Amino acid sequence: MKLGVLLLCLALINSSSLADTVRFKHYTRADSLSQNVINDIAQDEQGFLWFATQNGLNRFDGFTFEKFVVTNDNNINALSANYIRSLYFQAPHYLWIGYDTKGISRFDLKSGEIKNIDLSTPFGSHNANVIKEITSCDDNIWVASLAGITIIDKHDAIIKDQRVLPQNSPLQSINTIYKDNQGRCLVGTAKGLFVLENNVFTPLIDNLHITTIFQNDDDTYWFGTNNGLYTSLGGVIEDSIVKPVAIKLDNLFITDITELSSGDLWVATRTSGIFTHQKEHGNWQQIQHHSSAPSSLINDNINKIFIDNVNNLWIATSGGGLSQYSPDKAKLGHINDESFNANFNNDVRAISVDNGGYVWLGTNKGLFRWHRESNQLLNTKQLGLPEHFSREFITFIHIDSRNFMWVGTLNSGLYRGALGSNDFKQYLPVEGNDNSFPGNRPITIFEDSSNNIWIGTFHNGLALYSPKGDKFTRFQQGKGLSDISHNKVPAIAEDNQGQIWIASHGEGISILNKSSLEVEKLTKSSHGIIDNVINSIEKDQHGRMWLATDLGLSLVDYDNNHIQNFTTGVGLTDNILYSLQLDHQSNLWIGTNSGMIKFNTNTFSVEAFGEQDGTQHQEFNTTAKTIDQYGRIYLGGLNGFNQFIPSTVTTVIQTPKVEFNQFYLQNKKLESQASLPASPLIDRASYSKNLSIKTSDLLDIGFAAFNVKNPENINFYYRLLPLDNEWYPVQKGKNSASYYRLPEGDYQFEVKATYNQGTDSSSIKTLALTVIAPWWQTKYAYTVYIAMVLLVIALIFVLIYRKRQIELTYYKQIHESQQRLSLALWGSGDSLWHWNINKGEVVREQIFKDKTIPHTTSFSLEALADFVHPEDLSRVRESLINTINGDIELYQVDYRMKGPEDQWNWVLDRGQVNEFDDKNKAIEIVGTTQDISKLKKAQTELFELNNELEQRVETRTLAIELSNKQLANTIEQLEATKNKLVQMEKMSALTNLVCGIAHEINTPLSIVKTSLTFLQEEDEALTSALESGKLSREKFTRYKENSPQANKLCIDNVNKAIKLIDEFKRISIREHDYNFEKINLSNLIETIIKSYEFKASSMSVKLNYILPQDLFIHSSIQAIEDVLAELIDNSLQHAFQYSLPNDNNILIELVEHNEEYTILQYQDNGCGLNPENTEHVFEPFNSNCLGTEGLGLGLNMAYNIITSILDGEIQQLDSPTGTCFRLIVKNRHDK
Repeated sequence: MKLGVLLLCLALINSSSLADTVRFKHYTRADSLSQNVINDIAQDEQGFLWFATQNGLNRFDGFTFEKFVVTNDNNINALSANYIRSLYFQAPHYLWIGYDTKGISRFDLKSGEIKNIDLSTPFGSHNANVIKEITSCDDNIWVASLAGITIIDKHDAIIKDQRVLPQNSPLQSINTIYKDNQGRCLVGTAKGLFVLENNVFTPLIDNLHITTIFQNDDDTYWFGTNNGLYTSLGGVIEDSIVKPVAIKLDNLFITDITELSSGDLWVATRTSGIFTHQKEHGNWQQIQHHSSAPSSLINDNINKIFIDNVNNLWIATSGGGLSQYSPDKAKLGHINDESFNANFNNDVRAISVDNGGYVWLGTNKGLFRWHRESNQLLNTKQLGLPEHFSREFITFIHIDSRNFMWVGTLNSGLYRGALGSNDFKQYLPVEGNDNSFPGNRPITIFEDSSNNIWIGTFHNGLALYSPKGDKFTRFQQGKGLSDISHNKVPAIAEDNQGQIWIASHGEGISILNKSSLEVEKLTKSSHGIIDNVINSIEKDQHGRMWLATDLGLSLVDYDNNHIQNFTTGVGLTDNILYSLQLDHQSNLWIGTNSGMIKFNTNTFSVEAFGEQDGTQHQEFNTTAKTIDQYGRIYLGGLNGFNQFIPSTVTTVIQTPKVEFNQFYLQNKKLESQASLPASPLIDRASYSKNLSIKTSDLLDIGFAAFNVKNPENINFYYRLLPLDNEWYPVQKGKNSASYYRLPEGDYQFEVKATYNQGTDSSSIKTLALTVIAPWWQTKYAYTVYIAMVLLVIALIFVLIYRKRQIELTYYKQIHESQQRLSLALWGSGDSLWHWNINKGEVVREQIFKDKTIPHTTSFSLEALADFVHPEDLSRVRESLINTINGDIELYQVDYRMKGPEDQWNWVLDRGQVNEFDDKNKAIEIVGTTQDISKLKKAQTELFELNNELEQRVETRTLAIELSNKQLANTIEQLEATKNKLVQMEKMSALTNLVCGIAHEINTPLSIVKTSLTFLQEEDEALTSALESGKLSREKFTRYKENSPQANKLCIDNVNKAIKLIDEFKRISIREHDYNFEKINLSNLIETIIKSYEFKASSMSVKLNYILPQDLFIHSSIQAIEDVLAELIDNSLQHAFQYSLPNDNNILIELVEHNEEYTILQYQDNGCGLNPENTEHVFEPFNSNCLGTEGLGLGLNMAYNIITSILDGEIQQLDSPTGTCFRLIVKNRHDK
């Protein structure tokens, strides 16, 4: 009986309640995930989430992903492979990792040490390294593989036992291991369920292919199989009581089962998303991916559902990445266009609930009615209301005490009609009639305690409706006794005295006495309200009035003459407040410019909610607010509306737990000593308590916080003691603190966090930081420096004394050298001279061997003309002047000097300044004069010979230059011809590309243009007939029938053009998007085939492959996936359009495999290629189906990946049936 009731409940499927509120946040490769295929998830004790992918291990700190991948640097402390199947966290700090073909690893998250364990040697089979699952059972680590079960000591990571399974054993294909509530180790296999008892595996269930197991708190077992979901009650497992769950899960492959804290069961499938069983209602609901709903499930192929330590759900998919769901967000009941199977404008401007429980929604593009229980949304046409309501900007909706509906519009005035009727009267201003409605833009409405209807307008003041006479009384600025503050009236309310409070946009509040019609005014300057721009007014249970303004919240206690203001300084998240709605528990729900606020009117406590908590948007609208008879609050904004029971929406005070994330030294990440022995970091950053650095180092300390629902709401603060006395806030999104050139000493770095701008902070996380000065800046070094200075001073005195002694010796040696120099000069014929410029004296030894001149003579620059040739005079004088002025260091000049017999002899004069004055002018020059007459004569003869040779060379050069010019002209002509040919080829390719794009986009745009032209002509014809009074029912009916079709045609073809443009973006191939590694090609192709099985079977196509069991190559998983996906998609889309349903096949088989390359053959038996197109099969826009769904880009994409990324070839082969391609993939060991 009990089981029957359960199965009856399970059979009920509710189509609306859960899926409308389940909204996911997604993480993909675009968010730095290493790959979108997520196989498993784990969470460590600190709160970090770990994700297993086919391209490495990923750690998530709530903000960013850190990747752990195998590199080519031969690091012995590294993962065994990138393809990871299973994860298991063992407290306190061990992460067990199971690989696709490399066994397992134990990652010590504290020290960073990775211990790789090869399971194949004890088993004697490589299948032991193909891991299916890792878990803890019987106080040990259990590892399920293709070869059996390995039991590992969880303390020493040593293999304790291995269960080698016979070839025909039912345990041969193990899918899962589960420890139930009784502590039993259950093993699910392709042949049934087994339990380990007395060291023997005993069968419990036969003939079920069990893929996953779960037992909830009431001991009910749930078994996922490859053919649906099964259950067993009461903690007993027997074949006779294990029954299938008779729901839509029949024939589905179940991949995971888990249960939320609410008791709701979540069941993951391989192809159909997630099924949830709601404990409260006993209903099942399917959650799937919807391309039109960005916040729906990212992918329907689910591998794992994981619940973290704050009850967030993480959905691991095969190919889509991650989807995250917070059950608490559903409590705010966010509703928008993704919640309906109908068109709905998300900008909700007005909300009202009638007595039947129907919710009326006014948007900036029409009026709608929604039924919450059935999730039925009806538009204006479906409700039978006036058609123009579907185009109106609705400013408010109100259902009065007489059951009349009032609808305000932004430009078409006011409407009133009986609820349920389609007869609405329009109220507009009538010139000369002061009792008509003032203006065409009503923006707010209020019904007072006497059932009077008050309407505020955009710029025409206030209007009071009188049913008697169906007329209005106007209250406007500057007119009569009832002179209100401003003619823009955004809100109206009534106080306990029956006075009407009239909000204005810039002039505060007007309080109207209904009896005397006198007006009292409250403003910022006169009474102290926080702002004169009033957006909303609400009266609380004590009769106090609350004002929402652009600068904060004002409380006006009119009876006690008390005003109190509230801003962000006292906890509000924003000062711009739009709407106020009081609930039955004395809380104001405030729609702001930055989310929603729950404000307790008694305690003044504040709770904030943002989009991350489930609000419809950060911005809310002024009049989109109401409360129904059950106390449910409705608040609307730019992205739909929220509807919730206030008592269920309570924020738990969340105290973040802060952990260090990673340290960077000199902009390089610090590894632990297990990975880098020379590292100053003993343990990994998240476990480190102290760190030593140098004074010259740049240190960056990264941190994260956990135990909170939404890490985006965390605010970090840090300080460094004893340098900092205050806490410094961290910029949002940075989550780190940096220090550079800290003085030598001991410090304590502290960091803490608050959640959602709360005051409760986390416990302080500390890091003992020691800054060590380099040896040359220590105290001992400075002592050595002083000693060295004293030593240097002593050495200087010693050196000075020794210098004096040496100088005396040198002077003696110089005198002897001068004597020897004089003899040498006499022998060489050179003359030594010494010129004292201040005295005007020149001392010479001799000038020529055969002519002795006076030893000392007077000399000046003017005397140069007496013995220097006139042609050389200016040059000699200039050189001497430059030397005297210090412009040149060495004086050297050759000139002709008058000889003893008045003949001119060539001499070389060289000199150097020996002493300068305080103005840097030379006062003494020493030099030599050498007779170079014979040298000059030889130079003259050589010059003449060179001139003759140069003339000969010039003649030959002219001839060579002429030949070179002719050759250059020829090369230039050839280059121009080549460039022209290349340009012609480029223009031809560009023309083909542009023509292809233009052809594809032109078709939908032409259809759009034709449809729009048709609509224009129809509108003109209809308008002409209407103006001439000749509009017939037949013409109008034809217009109504044709215009929706034309509109739909426009929308469909615009969407098609957008889709085409998105396809064109895929042409670009970037090599850095692909990682190269050693992969199992057989497993990869098997995975690809399985991912297409559902789609292919729906088209009656069989996918087959012929490959050896383990075929390893060094290539890129992503590149091969992309190439085969393009070929399979191409076949499924084009090859079998005209084939018989049961005779369609696609086959992938191995042709050849060696160390250098692998050859695959892809074959389908479809309609084949057009023979005319085979020559251009790999060119873009080459398709038999251009203009329909095909763009002709798929084979071009495959060609580019094979040739550019994989450095291989793709060939189209002749085939009697269908299409055949040969793929040559090189083993890229160089990558």
